Amino acid sequence: MVKPWILLLQRLRSWRMRKHSTTSSMLPLSSSSNSVDRAFSLRKRSLICFFCMDICAGKLRKNPNVLVGEKKHHFAAEVSAVFRRKTAISVEVWKSYQVNKEVTAADASGPRGKKTTAFARTKQLATNLRDWLYERNVRRERTVAKDVMAYLIREGKLPLSVTLTKQKNQAALRAVQQYIKNSLGWVRGGGKRSKSYREKEHILRQRDDYVVRMTQAVKSQRVVYMDESYINHYHTNHQDSLCDLEEERLLPKTIHKGRRYCFIGAIISDDPTVPAEHRTEKDEAHFLSETLDIFVGGKQTKDYHGMFNTEYFIDWMQKLLDTLKKRNIHNTLIVMDNAKYHKTLPPETPKGSWKKEKLLEACIQHGFQVTAETHTKTLLWGLLEPIVKQTMPVIVKMAADAGHEVVFSPPHYSDLQPIELVWANVKGKVGRQYTTDTSFADVKQRLLQAFEQLDQSAVRGCISHACKQLEALRQQIFEQDTVTDAMDDVSDTDGSEEMEIVENGEEEEEEGEEGEEGEEEEEE
Repeated sequence: MVKPWILLLQRLRSWRMRKHSTTSSMLPLSSSSNSVDRAFSLRKRSLICFFCMDICAGKLRKNPNVLVGEKKHHFAAEVSAVFRRKTAISVEVWKSYQVNKEVTAADASGPRGKKTTAFARTKQLATNLRDWLYERNVRRERTVAKDVMAYLIREGKLPLSVTLTKQKNQAALRAVQQYIKNSLGWVRGGGKRSKSYREKEHILRQRDDYVVRMTQAVKSQRVVYMDESYINHYHTNHQDSLCDLEEERLLPKTIHKGRRYCFIGAIISDDPTVPAEHRTEKDEAHFLSETLDIFVGGKQTKDYHGMFNTEYFIDWMQKLLDTLKKRNIHNTLIVMDNAKYHKTLPPETPKGSWKKEKLLEACIQHGFQVTAETHTKTLLWGLLEPIVKQTMPVIVKMAADAGHEVVFSPPHYSDLQPIELVWANVKGKVGRQYTTDTSFADVKQRLLQAFEQLDQSAVRGCISHACKQLEALRQQIFEQDTVTDAMDDVSDTDGSEEMEIVENGEEEEEEGEEGEEGEEEEEE
């Protein structure tokens, strides 16, 4: 026999939603069973199920497990059986309603939801933190994770409540430490004296080389900036949408990101060799529309770069070079990030994972006098490794053969890539058009339309902004070198004075000892 509260629940599914329900404890439902699953979360439907049992049994109040007759009845278990979910979820929903008198949103963390973080990890925050660390290093201030956490609290990125208890403080500190290590790429300074955070040496070398090279190149060469990106089906950009702060009705739960389109493209800067008043359309900065490629991303990976591989990128790179040749554009710098498939070596390049016989053949081909009896696998790879490091990647070789040069941007400095701003512009236009009726095909159509509407002034503005960032960073680097040299000179001067004081002290001690010896001789 079907329980009466289950019949009542089925009856409720056919009711139309009441727009202004304020006094009734019953939550409204939409007109169709299909829209119920779309408009209301599992937590709301579980609570409705409890209300049905409350009406029929008349026993349910604050405890979801109450006595019905002489037997303890487990209402939460029946609710869980209806929705095929854990009993603990039903119990938590009911107790939460008794405390808050409303349906609270479910935690979005977990495999099916977006991972929550202690604070928003935006590119602007990374840029601000980099400038903040630079200023502290100029003042020679020690910087540790606690200082970074204090900065985030002052800037409102972390709530002040994290300092109330030891447990919350430690959790927030761990989150900051992970952000410093994984997102910013900072490390603790080595040596006995230095314990402050600083950027890794190889990243600093890449950064300085890129900054010095690009600040000179943009004045004499055209630069091509390329990058890959993606957009999800349910991508929205409604941050500026109006909202009613007094609205108490709950909105439907936001939909998961959904499938995604991956795309790749390139932009080119103005021709600095042509005066601004004489530039034609092809001499001005613009988006290279022939290089745009959009495809459906496959299995969802943590990083969208997993949607691309070496074979695909080699074909796309050839398309870019053909486009530049067709437009009669020569001697450009092609800027790209450090994705693994951007630096793929030729297939015949030796690898340390090869077997000894294959490494032996490679050594002989390169002119080394080696034998299997006199050289181990480690020694063979030691001979080949310097050659491998000097081998030119496939993409770099393709560009060089076509009369162009590839430059890799430094890690953690995406603000120096103007095409990132172009992607934000395009994805923003698509996100502002999103509604619940937007289909996956609509997203691609709007994406293509956004690229068609991308004018030259927008591309030029993005490149100009990145060049200003580049020049500001160059000035910071040279100012820091000047300050560091000055501080080292002061340290050297202080050290030499200390040495003189010590030497003078030793001489005085020696004179004192000689005087004492003379006095002893006179007494004898």
